[in-house]
This record gives sequence, structure tokens and C-alpha cells, in this order.
Amino acid sequence: MNLSKEDREYSTIFDQRGRWYHQAMMKIPDSRDNEFKLMFKGISFKSGDTVLDFPSGGGYLKHYLHENIKVHELEASEAFAKINNCEISSWSNIPFPDKKFDYIFCCASLHHVGKENRRNFFSEAFRLLKPCGILCLADIDKNEPVALFLNEYVHKNNSIGHEGIFLTSKSASQFADKKFKVFRNELCRYKWYLHKNIFSSLDFLKLMFGMDKAKYKEMKQFLKEQLNLCKDEDDRWTIDWS
Repeated sequence: MNLSKEDREYSTIFDQRGRWYHQAMMKIPDSRDNEFKLMFKGISFKSGDTVLDFPSGGGYLKHYLHENIKVHELEASEAFAKINNCEISSWSNIPFPDKKFDYIFCCASLHHVGKENRRNFFSEAFRLLKPCGILCLADIDKNEPVALFLNEYVHKNNSIGHEGIFLTSKSASQFADKKFKVFRNELCRYKWYLHKNIFSSLDFLKLMFGMDKAKYKEMKQFLKEQLNLCKDEDDRWTIDWS
């Protein structure tokens, strides 16, 4: 498959970082429970509904869906495709027939995709969805502290950098190109659950975001100041996310 420059942005990043990212998710599998559950907020699935998870990473979303939901997974990164044993696809030519899916989910990945391929993806999603089908996007708001963490702290401490193109309250209408009706556009704030041990918690984040240059002391202080790093009632470290 020939990938465009914009496809290579996502695929190059996660061909290098995908293995670390997945290692982090396997170390603390419930770390992002709140995030993944919010993907399905307000949705009443029916038995036999068909779902596309793209890009699917290590196949995390399917574990939050009932077994009577048919989940199809695709990836834009070869590393993640191997980890999750799924097919690889570009953002602009998704290999499924028209009107196949009831739902399409895209979680925490669109900020690695340029504007042209975002528009291409919206066009493909519109083609792939059944009448009254739903496209669910979850990503970082550019005005939230998480955006600062990713594009400043992670960018400085990751050898390949992090230059996310984050969303705003207007993004849905801008990229939907009037094909979709936006019925919910919501900023959600929640917790990521880390480990009881601070060093295991910081190692999780270093793996997740490829922060090969990060130092524990500086990282802990930044997280306390910017993402409210603290312990919960179960003695686990947590950070604020949105």
C-alpha cells in the first residue's frame, strides 16, 4: 500500500512508538477506563450492530463492548496492526463497502492527522455509515492542560517529538463538511488511573508517550502542577485528563 505524507505522519510515529504504547497499556490495563467508557456515552447498542474502530491501536475498545456487537478493527500503523492482528488502511481509502457500519469510533488519534486527511476520513466515514449511523470522535482540546503536556513537555522529552493538531469546539463543523449533523460536542474531564507506586506510574507515562529523555523528578513536578498528579482513595496515583 502506498501511503500519503499525512498517513506517514501517523504511521511513522506509531511504527516507532506503538510497541511502547502497548506495553504501557498492558502494564495498567484499566488506566483509561473512564476515557474508553465515555466513547459510548449516550449510545444504546442493539444486538448485531456493526462497529468500526479506526485506528484501533492494540484493540482496547472492543473489551468495553458486548460480545453481540460485531467489531471490525483497522490500523494506519504497521506496528499496531501486527500487535492487534488486524489489517492496515489509509485514512482516505478504508477497505469496506458503502453503508456497512452502524458506528465508527476514532479515539485519541486524530491529532496526529493533518487537515486534508481529516477531511478525507470524514468523507470515508460518511460513505461507510448506514443511514442514521454515528461517527464518534474523542480527542484532545487545544485549550486544555493535556494539550500543553503533550505539545510542550512530551515534545521536549520524546526524541521524535510530539506536534499534535488538537481539536477545538468548532472542529466538528469544520471537518464534517456539512455531511454530518453534530448532535453532541462535549468537553469531558476525567481521571487516568496509574499505579500505587510513583515510579511505576511515571514509567507507564514514559512508555505511553515515548518520553525516552524524561527525568523522574522533573516529570513528577510537572504532572503535579499541570495535571493534578495525586493519590485517590484506593492509594493509586491519578492524573486529570480531558
